[in-house]
Parts: sequence; C-alpha cells; structure tokens
Amino acid sequence: MIRKVVNGYDLHVHGQLMRVVHGDEVRYTTGDYDVQELLLNEPRGSKYMNLVIYEFSGERLHVTIKTHSKVHNSGVMLKGLVHTLIERGGLPEGDAYEVVYDGNSFILHRDHLDASPLTDAVQLEGTYKVGGATVGVLETDVYLAIENISEIKRRLTAQNEWDYTVYLNGNSLMVIDRYGGVIPHPVHEVLSVLHELKRWEVITHINGAEVDINASGKEYDHPFYFISNSQFYIDDTDIYSKGFIIK
Repeated sequence: MIRKVVNGYDLHVHGQLMRVVHGDEVRYTTGDYDVQELLLNEPRGSKYMNLVIYEFSGERLHVTIKTHSKVHNSGVMLKGLVHTLIERGGLPEGDAYEVVYDGNSFILHRDHLDASPLTDAVQLEGTYKVGGATVGVLETDVYLAIENISEIKRRLTAQNEWDYTVYLNGNSLMVIDRYGGVIPHPVHEVLSVLHELKRWEVITHINGAEVDINASGKEYDHPFYFISNSQFYIDDTDIYSKGFIIK
C-alpha cells in the first residue's frame, strides 16, 4: 500500500547532484521507513547525492543540506537552489533573498546567482589556506581520469593534515578530502588555489568538467542545469526501507 508520495526536483552543476524538496515533504515516517534516507539513496544509489530541504517563512529561506559524506560548495549549492526556486515560483519576486543555513544568515543577490568570487588563497609552509580550509597540492604520475578510478584509489590517498589534497598530472587534477573520499566535482577552495598557483583560466576536473575563470581571476561561472522532476512512492511492502547506495 502506498503511504506517501514525495515530490521534488533534481539539478546539477559540474556534476554536483542536488535533490530539492520542501520541508513538508519529509515530515512523514511510517514503521522503519525514513523519508530522508530514501530520498538520498534512491533511485540510483549515488553516494554523491545532496538532499536539499527548504522552507520559506518569515521572509527567510531556511535550508538544510544532507549528504552521505561532507557538504562541499555549500555557497554554490544555495545559489542554485535560490535560482531554481525563483524560476519555479517557489520564491516571491525580489532582488535579494535572506538565507539561513548551518546556523548562519546571509543575503544572496538575484543578479549574482550563476557566479562566485574566488576566495584569496594564502600560501603557508607547504600548503595553502582558503577561508577556513587547508589545501595541499602534489604532483603525480598516475593517469587522472574517471576510467582509471580503481588505480587512483589504490595509489593516491588523502594527506590528513589537509582538508583537501589536490593531485596534478599535467592539466588533469583530482581532489581527495581529509577523510579519504574522492570528490567528483570542482571545489571552490581548490579553484582558488589552482588559479593562484597556476594562473589557469580554464580548470579541468577529473569528471571532465571545465570551469571557466574570467580574465581578471575574480570569479568563476557555475550555471545550474535542471535534470528532472522527481516523484517517489513510499510503499509499506517495499523491502528496501532505507534504499541503498552503491560504493
């Protein structure tokens, strides 16, 4: 028997996946069924999915982001959320929006939703500091391409004293977080360091995404792409009460 129908939509930027739902959609549980877990884990079981839960109240957009690992590029994701909610009629017309996320409140301007300024990278001994994150850059002879991911995982590891370990091989790059996870999309702090270090105007990530940085090196574009509307049915005869993920 179908107990609940959950509606939302999916989008991505440079391969970073977002599943967006209103808070009302995830306030339901029945037996062992966890709606938020199901939305994270279905339908393809991607461990890189980000579940974005939003509510607009009191002239503020309240946002929670859930993931299987760590949230990267939260500022970029929040801009994509606001952009798509405006397009879909989920936010009133306006020039700026107050967003509450992770205990902080800040303003996002409508005309700056598809680009972000690069944060200054400060060089320290053997590493870089970007905002509150540390980034280390290492050269490697490993072929850095998604089809070589098994060899990459076998030979390359995170340096645990850094938040992000960046491996370079020519014009190719990949990033590992401090917990050993390969990050499948460009990360804001890494872009800042590589532009400072290499003065690259186009940065190509392991997933094939190309990030264009404007000539002055002050910002980069991150347009969002709508994938599909999502509709999920919670059926109490389903044996997968929490879905599954493919690692």
